[in-house]
Amino acid sequence: MRPKLANRLVFGFALLGAGISAYLTAAHLNPALLTCGPIVQGCDEVAAHATSRGFGIAGLESVPTAAFGLLMYLWVAALSFVRVASAALDRTARLLQAATAVAAVGVSAWLTYLEAFVIRAWCQWCIASAALTVLILLAMAILAIAGLYVFGRSIWHPLVVAVAGGSSVAERMAEIETRHPDLAGLHVGEVHLVGIKDPGYLQVYLDRRPWRRFPLTAASGTLGPKLRQGVLRLSDYADTMRRNGLNPAARLLGHGRGDPPVNVRKALALADTEDATWFQRLLLVGDAPMMIETCYVVSQRFPDLEEAYDGSEDIHHFLDRRYGVRMSSGSESFEPVILESHEAGLLGVRAGVPALWVEQLGLDAAGKPLVFCSTLLRGDRCRFYVRLALS
Repeated sequence: MRPKLANRLVFGFALLGAGISAYLTAAHLNPALLTCGPIVQGCDEVAAHATSRGFGIAGLESVPTAAFGLLMYLWVAALSFVRVASAALDRTARLLQAATAVAAVGVSAWLTYLEAFVIRAWCQWCIASAALTVLILLAMAILAIAGLYVFGRSIWHPLVVAVAGGSSVAERMAEIETRHPDLAGLHVGEVHLVGIKDPGYLQVYLDRRPWRRFPLTAASGTLGPKLRQGVLRLSDYADTMRRNGLNPAARLLGHGRGDPPVNVRKALALADTEDATWFQRLLLVGDAPMMIETCYVVSQRFPDLEEAYDGSEDIHHFLDRRYGVRMSSGSESFEPVILESHEAGLLGVRAGVPALWVEQLGLDAAGKPLVFCSTLLRGDRCRFYVRLALS
């Protein structure tokens, strides 16, 4: 059960209970208002018992027991509102709701026992109120059990911050901030990383936001070391396609200049005063999309690159042809991921299918970082071979 849905259910049950309690309170002040249904006819007997006034406690006889129920339901409903209105008070409000629900079920069980074995009469309104307290507690218990379950899974499968698309959780939170200005200033410490409930998915809950599911690249500690052999040679994509008699094409999806992700800044060894120019391309064979490529270069090194590069050729070829800077060496790493809906739409497949995430760092002749590219390949369109030699 989603936390938002559970809170709405608790709020709805509390309002229903408040309505019943308000009616019983009014009936205590004006007994003519009290009616019972065609099946249950013991409302008058229950209302005449001492426990209908201040729980039968000396000194509280002037206050209808139903009035205490009204206050309890209004309190629970108010706490549901607090959980929505204030993220900082959500946990406290949830704990207070749980404590109130446990107490209310206990009191309702005691009053139901009195109806069954002491008064020997039933009141349909009292039964309905008791049922609502149980439903409130049940909704909160299901939510608590779900939380314990995913917390347990997060222990069995330790979490990583990398998600599909190569972003870290911190970077993904920054993306969320741009879409939800009211979450500006959010940092990872304020995000509840709940755990892995379904294999390969990180479940994240933001205060005042629904559950979010991000595909994981791996469950840290369970898959062993990453393969780091440079066998893909994606920098030769266009040439490789042509050598195989295929017709490569490229479509420029976007470009810009600014502060790159942390891992890109580190890979390009950018100084504090430097930023990066980036290009994202969709690479195709004929009309079939094959991969999404995002490349970064140091802006200060190629200040007019954003205006000059149109994405029609591989960027390392363009840097060589226009600026005379050749990529002489580099490193590649790759790992399996699960496609999210945006990337899946660009690649023409459904969300959740496997893909291959490749990162490549190209160095110039002096060994300085030249270009950093990340590539997302369709899993159904790639197969890689590694030649092994026994010594």
